[in-house]
Amino acid sequence: LMAACWCLMVTNLSAQTGPGGVGNSSNNLLWLKADAGTSTTVNGDPVSSWQDQSGNAMNATQGVANCQPKYVASGSNGKPSILLNNLGDGIYDYFNLPSGFSDFTGGLSAFVVVKPNSTVAWSNLFNLGGGAPSTNDAIALARDNNTANISYRVVANGGSTIISRSSISNGFYQILSVRQDPGVPPGTSTVRMYKNNNFIPGSALVNIPRNVLRNDNYIGHDSWNSGDTDGEIAEVIIYNTLINSAQRIILAIYLSS
Repeated sequence: LMAACWCLMVTNLSAQTGPGGVGNSSNNLLWLKADAGTSTTVNGDPVSSWQDQSGNAMNATQGVANCQPKYVASGSNGKPSILLNNLGDGIYDYFNLPSGFSDFTGGLSAFVVVKPNSTVAWSNLFNLGGGAPSTNDAIALARDNNTANISYRVVANGGSTIISRSSISNGFYQILSVRQDPGVPPGTSTVRMYKNNNFIPGSALVNIPRNVLRNDNYIGHDSWNSGDTDGEIAEVIIYNTLINSAQRIILAIYLSS
């Protein structure tokens, strides 16, 4: 019996391959971290690709030279980050993501480690867009206009709902995260937001994302050809499930370290 329990425990642990041991490739859709998978590790050099560590090959890429973010060798806790801005040429840097990100009926959980350098209206940390036209459906974690609020917006079949909470601090690294309850579209479910693992008081009902192929996906940009970002991003994690409170704490500890 002990041997059987040990085998089950080993199997369960080995299946958890996500950040901090939370999740695996079936529910951890995207995991970008600046200390792995970048096309360069030379400080100040442009980054043309940033490999997804989730096992789903959702690699972030940018083939246009003057839109390529820059590698920062020593960012938060001495670890690297990726700098997106428009310095030098007036053109903002961003990454493209592959098509996918379809089914969030099991909920959505996302974490971004970011240091905003300045306030740019509607700065998108990530934007997952699709449908017909491409602006008809979108999921975005972004600054709320030019305020200090972080917002989570879901556009479903052209109708937009949003939760916005005060939390963004320019010039400092912070962990911004969002959790949306499961549900079946069309409909809404409860969304909660966090900064550095602290719940930002208040929740809101937001559209449940439709189950559509999203093929207009970005880091640091949006589906409306704007939403640019001035700041450093060290890590981006997206799940297609509502992670539980214990998992959220494990992820926060992992990201904080």
